[in-house]
This record gives sequence, C-alpha cells and structure tokens, in this order.
Amino acid sequence: MRRDRFVQLVALAIAAAMLTGAAALSGRLVTTQNELQLRYASTLKQEAPPLVQVAVSAGGLARGLLVQYLWYRANEAKQAGQFYDANTLSEAITTLQPRFPQVWAFRAWDMAYNISVATHTPAERWDWVNKGIRLLRDEGIPFNPRAVRLHRELAWIFIHKVGQFTDDMHWYYKRELAREWQEVMGAPTVGATTEQVIEDFKRILNAPDDLATLTRDTPGMAELLSALRAIGREPGEPLLREINRVYMYNYSTPRALPQLAGVMEYPRLFTRELVDILHEAKHVPAVEALLASMRKRVLINTYHMDPNHMLAVMEEFGPMDWRHPAAHSAYWGSLGVDMAESLREKHEVDVINTHRLVIHSMQLLMRGGDLVYDPITGYIDQTPDVRFIPAYEAAFDRGRELVESGEYISGTETSFKKGHENFLAQAMVFHYFYGNRAEAQRLFDKTRQLYGEEEYNRFENKYDRTLDEMVIFEQRDNIDTMQGARQAIDGYIEQAVIKGLLPGRMDTYRNFERFAHFVHEQWTSGKLKTINLTTDQGRMIFADWPQPVYSGYIRVMRSPNLAPSLKLQLWRNTLNLAPDLALNAYDQVRTAVGQQLEQAGYDPQADFPAPEGIEQFRQAQGGQPRLPEDVLRTPLERGPGTVQRQ
Repeated sequence: MRRDRFVQLVALAIAAAMLTGAAALSGRLVTTQNELQLRYASTLKQEAPPLVQVAVSAGGLARGLLVQYLWYRANEAKQAGQFYDANTLSEAITTLQPRFPQVWAFRAWDMAYNISVATHTPAERWDWVNKGIRLLRDEGIPFNPRAVRLHRELAWIFIHKVGQFTDDMHWYYKRELAREWQEVMGAPTVGATTEQVIEDFKRILNAPDDLATLTRDTPGMAELLSALRAIGREPGEPLLREINRVYMYNYSTPRALPQLAGVMEYPRLFTRELVDILHEAKHVPAVEALLASMRKRVLINTYHMDPNHMLAVMEEFGPMDWRHPAAHSAYWGSLGVDMAESLREKHEVDVINTHRLVIHSMQLLMRGGDLVYDPITGYIDQTPDVRFIPAYEAAFDRGRELVESGEYISGTETSFKKGHENFLAQAMVFHYFYGNRAEAQRLFDKTRQLYGEEEYNRFENKYDRTLDEMVIFEQRDNIDTMQGARQAIDGYIEQAVIKGLLPGRMDTYRNFERFAHFVHEQWTSGKLKTINLTTDQGRMIFADWPQPVYSGYIRVMRSPNLAPSLKLQLWRNTLNLAPDLALNAYDQVRTAVGQQLEQAGYDPQADFPAPEGIEQFRQAQGGQPRLPEDVLRTPLERGPGTVQRQ
C-alpha cells in the first residue's frame, strides 16, 4: 500500500514538473509558430455548409476525414466538368486546411482556366482569371509562403493566361491589367534608362510608413492634405487610383482634359476639383511624396507584394513596367525560387520549372516589354525592348547555375543549351534591327563559337554565313515565299514607323527600313535563293522602291487602331525627321486622319498641319501620287497589337 502511494506521489511530481516545463516553453513555442506562420485560424463564411462548421469546431480527426471526403468529391466534380461545384468544394477544403497548397493551386486553375472559358463576355472571363490570381496572391501564398508550387502557379497564370496569346481574350486581359496597374504605379517615363526607373522606384521603397511621419517630413504636405480633405478625399487606395486616372487621361489626350470632368460619364473617374488641386504648382512636390507613400501601402496591403523584392527584381533583370504581365510573372517566379533556398529537399520541389518561368518572363519582355496603352481608345500593343536582352541572359545564367549545382533533378542541361542558343539568335536579330550592329556581330560570333559545331548546325552549315545573311536565315519562315516576302516587307516598314519614327528613334527606323529594302532587292533581283532558302518561286514584281515605304506609312496613319494622340506624335516626328515621307503621304491621309482627330476633340487645321512645300510637291508630281489599292490590307488593320513583329 505504501509502495503504491509512493509511486502515485512520484508520478504526480513528474507530471507537475512536466506541466511546469510545458508552461515555461509554451510562450517560446507560440512565438516560433507565429514566426514560421504555422498557426492559423479558420475563417468561415456565413454560407459555409453546416458540416464544415461542425468540422472546424471539432478539429482533429473529424476535420481530416472531411477534408479527404471533400477532396475526393472535388476531383470527381472536376472530371465531370462541374467546375463551379468543384470550386465550391475546394473552397471548403481551404477553409478547413489552408496549409494544403495543392488545393489552392486546384482552385486557382479552376477559376482561371475552366470557369473563365465557360462565361460569355470578356469582362466575365477576365473576372474569373483575376479571381484565380487574387486567390493565390492574397490568400494561398500568405497561408503557404514557402510553397514553391503556388508561386509557380501564380507566375504561370500571369505569363501564360494573360501574357501569351493562346486565349482569344488575351488582349482584353492585357488591357485590364495595364489599366489596373497604371492606376497604382502610373505610366513609366518614356525614354527613361534602367537606372532612372530604379531610382524612381526607390522613392516608393523609402517612403514613410505612416501619415504622421510623411506630414512632418514633407514640406507642404499639411496644406495638400487640407485641400484634399476639403473636397472629401483622404489618403488611401481610392485617392491613389483617382489621382493616377487624372494623369492617365491627361497623358492620353491633353486637349480633352479640361472637358472630361464636365462630361456625365467621367465624374466616376475624377472630379474637376481634384484636377485643380493637382495642377497647382505649389502642391506638386507634396503630391509626388504622397503618391509614393500610398503606392507603398497599396503594394503591401492590397497586392501582398514586397517592395524590397520588387526592387531586387528590377536591379537583377531590368526596368520592370508593372503594367506588363511578365513583370508579375518574374516577381512571383523569382520569389518562389528564393523561398526554395530555405528548403532541405530541393529536388522534391519544382524549382527548375519555376525558374524557367522567370526566363520566359525575360523572353516575353525582350520581345514585347515596351508597352503602349491608351486608356480612352483601349489601344494596347507590346513591342520589343532591347533593355531586357541582358536580363534574359542573366536569367539563363542563373538557371544554368541551378542545373549544374547538382541539387536538383538532372536531365535539364540539354534543353537549357538549346534555349540559350535560341536566345542568342533572337538577341542578335533585335540588336541588328535596333541599331547596334556591333553587338549583333558579337552575339553572332559568340553563338557560332558555342554552338557552331553542334551536329544539327553543321548539317545545314548554319553558321557559314555573314551577319546579314544570318539575320535573313533567322527570318526565313517569314520570307521564303513570294507572299511571305511581300508581307515581311510590309511588316518591316510598319515596324520602322511604329518602333522607330513614332518614338523618334531614327536609328531603329533606318534599320527596319534597310532590312525591308534588302528583302525587296533580293526578291526583285532574284538573289534571295542564293542564301540557302527553300524556295522555288521565280522573280516577283514589287512596286518600285521607295513606294513600299510610303504605302506602309499611309497604312499606319489611316489605321483606326492607332490612337489620335499617337498619330499626332507620329506626324510631328515625320515633319521634323522625315519631311520627304510627309510630303508623299499627306494628301493620302489628311481626310481619314482629319476625321479621327475631329471626333477626338482636336482641331485638324491646327494640330495636323500640311508639310512645308506641299504645293510645289503637288505640281512636281502632276497630282497626287498613285498607290496600290490594297493599301489598308495590313496586320495593323486586324486589331490592336497584331502588327507583325520580329
């Protein structure tokens, strides 16, 4: 009896000691759980099924069993094409078990790819694509910050669903994303260098975190806030978007800005009172500081993005335009790769494929990172941006380091080599067209040195060519038939106008024009077949040079898909930089362009002047120049963003 009592007392003493120790450690454990984000509280919606509410309350085994059952039912529903039901079931799973990355990916894919295509309007489809984006960005990744798969899924939606061209509504998605992010970040400064873009972004990163500090440290801030409050405005996301809408529409149509606030459909965008405040010179420095502070808070609180990582992405890769889907793909993809560095079993996560998305993002930015967006007309286009050529190569280099580190699944080296060769060839062509012939030659020599002896290249003597011939070879799919050559010449001329003359880059203009002339001369002289192209067509009759240049320019100016404000910019540059082109085109475009300008609120007589010497030119020509009847049959006429690009 005494022995039993002794054992009981010892057991009680041990239990008491253990409880005391547990109590002492509990605070530290809770702190560690919070730091590692291992604690969460399930938040139920009012419409959650009673069974889910019971499982959340019961926890433990009941929760696990219900999750298994719901997951089984969600997969069944998806296989049966019942995507809305599958989404509802998976939503219940994420409520019960938010640390289940696979279900977040399942739900986001369902929204962006399955439910979206079952809707009927572009707005409905974009709504579901955007819901998939927000689900991962705002909920899935915050609950699972080290889940590489969720970062990869989000990057994939941005680059594939929005950034690529497979979805027939992709231009609508690009337009909506550009509008949304221009309301937050504003439009990038035209012609800014990478260093200038980064310095501008640092103002956001270094902005004060609270309004009191901002007011104390910024001269004129108290007066600006007082003026804003007098018209019912407080600092925050709504004000940020309203201010940027003023700048958006002011930039788009400067002459129309004074009229916009008075039109019934525009008060929801901004008010006349706000325009007056923003246009007061004394408020400009304070407005810039306020915008930087509001942007920082919106990025962190609304978009769950880290300005420090945004800056790191820009410093590593280039001047990101956050209106572009590839910028977001690069952000989330690179963040996923960084998160994977802390994981022990790296080969078990798809880090290489996540980094591939970063590479594809740089590729997309190189091919179309120069984004043109007009909010009034909805015109949007993406043209090549050679500033991302070094970024593309840097992304390849980092990917090669990951492959060669031995920490990841093998078998990817061959694909990386082929991708690197394709990149070097593309970069060579872009530098060739954009005026840097020396860099194009360097890349050509580098590619020949690295890959010239590969069996598949030796078979067709691919690198036994001059630089000019190599550029032709890389464009062979466009010009190895008579019809293709005609389309290529038209396309190169249009690119010369849009990418060269419109922004005032005459070196770019001359390179595209020179290449179009080269193709024209090769076909009209019958020399093109000597460059080892697979063609059996004979000589093709083209209009005499430089008539194709005039025709291409006229097509661009007549196109209804080029915003009036951009046409005025193009015409000003033409008058200053290419007066002969202006003389040959004016009589062919003045009626169509004049009507478009008048409809947009411009004065055609004042804003679209005739070139000097037009009367003498007409007399010398004996009338207006004759042009081909198919002058408007061009890719530009088929819709915004469809101009042929290299």
